[in-house]
Amino acid sequence: MNPEATPDRHRAPGALPRGVATPGAVASSHLSEHTFVYGQYWSVPTVRWGKDRRLPSRARRQRAAEVFASYRPHGEQALVLWDDHREILLEALACLDLDDPNAARTAAGLTIRYALFLESISAWTRESGQPIPFAHRYVVAYADHRHRNLGRNGADTSLAKLSQIGRTYQPHLWPGQVPTLRDRTTKAPYTDGEQAFFRMAALDYLGLHGDARIAATVGAGFGAGLSPQDFRLVRGTDIERDRDGLWVTVVADQPPQARRIPVMPEWVDLLEHAASLMGDALLISGSTDDNRNFTQRVTYPLKKFTGHGLDFNRMRVTWLAGRMAAGVPERIIRHYAGLEDSARFRRLDPHWPMWDEPSSAQWLRNGGQPS
Repeated sequence: MNPEATPDRHRAPGALPRGVATPGAVASSHLSEHTFVYGQYWSVPTVRWGKDRRLPSRARRQRAAEVFASYRPHGEQALVLWDDHREILLEALACLDLDDPNAARTAAGLTIRYALFLESISAWTRESGQPIPFAHRYVVAYADHRHRNLGRNGADTSLAKLSQIGRTYQPHLWPGQVPTLRDRTTKAPYTDGEQAFFRMAALDYLGLHGDARIAATVGAGFGAGLSPQDFRLVRGTDIERDRDGLWVTVVADQPPQARRIPVMPEWVDLLEHAASLMGDALLISGSTDDNRNFTQRVTYPLKKFTGHGLDFNRMRVTWLAGRMAAGVPERIIRHYAGLEDSARFRRLDPHWPMWDEPSSAQWLRNGGQPS
């Protein structure tokens, strides 16, 4: 299927990117079998509402009616939809955990906004009398819409709540595990030139200000592939040399995060010098578990100093892609990266080059050895 040729005549201007098909009103009781959404094709079975949806039990629907008895959404459009079509909305909301009334009301507001979004792209109409379609592709499309307006955290919350409703209420519309926004927005690794720039910036900052945090962060991020969570745990004294080289120890409660990582040779001098200055302090000193913006202790002064920000996740992606491009077996990379499964690697496929055919053939013949 050519995504550029996908019909989009039903799309409201600006609602969805070109290439996302919308089937028109759900009153037709049919959703297209293949849809192109945000760079991927999804297969969605035909919908026959009377047969395929799972109605919540009578007790759950009664409980939902009690929880939302006094609920009034914000906004005129939301209020009209709630007043006129409350039963349709309650049927979906009854699939949620209603033990926390405040959380349930927050989910109600999200569900109403989602329904209004579906109307804006002609994927559902209240006049049809049909249930709101919590199809996989629509939930992902709405999460992407929220991402553009609220950022990643708001979008991930939307994705999680609507997915919970969809899997319970309309499981036939869910072909498998839903990609999170992080799955779909993995950034490209830093180039060699960008890495060299950050190395020099870290050394200059250290020389001018006597602050080793930036140098330690750059060395550990590019040299050992630490995740943002790892930086909360690693101290200068956790970076030690033995006869085999320099190592970073992540002192976590249990594997896979708890591990000992060899530092790449090109980053050893920078990281070892910075760690000696850090002593027993955390690499990003003063960070705490409840401080979500702890990385700004490094990124803010570095951007003020150079005009360029440093992305912790891109440093880690650079390390991962570099090891894979060098031919290190995936299982070894996973161990030293502290990853439980291989899902991350599938998202990195576009970011490393394939070997030429003679080199690939040599690797195959030599049982995974370069020569």
